[in-house]
Amino acid sequence: MAMISVMLGDQSLGSHTISHVPFIVGRDPTCDAQIDNLALSRHHCQFTWADGSFRVEDLKSANGTFLNGEKVESAQVKDGDELRLGKYKLVFHQAPGEPAPPARGDQPTSLAEMLGAAVEPPDSRPQVADSMKTFQMSADLIRAHVAAGPSVKGARAAEVARSMGDKESPRPPSRTALYVIVAANAVVIIGLVAVVVYLLARM
Repeated sequence: MAMISVMLGDQSLGSHTISHVPFIVGRDPTCDAQIDNLALSRHHCQFTWADGSFRVEDLKSANGTFLNGEKVESAQVKDGDELRLGKYKLVFHQAPGEPAPPARGDQPTSLAEMLGAAVEPPDSRPQVADSMKTFQMSADLIRAHVAAGPSVKGARAAEVARSMGDKESPRPPSRTALYVIVAANAVVIIGLVAVVVYLLARM
């Protein structure tokens, strides 16, 4: 991207990337490049893009805008040109073949957009938050289980199983229940045998 280097005499005061147009230079804090000096107007000049190149336009400043020593109202600027605003010098830099800068308000608002990545839809953020909360609760439960002593691990495991909706394994029948089942089956078998013998005797 094109940029301007701000200098005061031989001292460099930093540089500003022209990331959009119009790019305003002046004394006001809202300017894209602020130079806090009374020799500059609040909105002194601006950089624009037209016909495939950058231009500098004076914004009716009190002390004027000078390009390579000549006072200008609007003029094309190219790499290496020097602008004079009061006692400050702005050196314009531009690499060959640079594309047109975006208009103000059209520049990317996030790193994802700058890299061309798809922006996550707003309604997916609560789902991510809920998943993270569930994961955190599960992690806390596992840590509590590991930290518990042997005497409470069984109870904690049953509690976890119940909270997750798992059914406990069925208990095996007692010995008395087995005796009752066997006796009932024996009575049924004896009754069937008696019926068969009675029918055979009548034939």
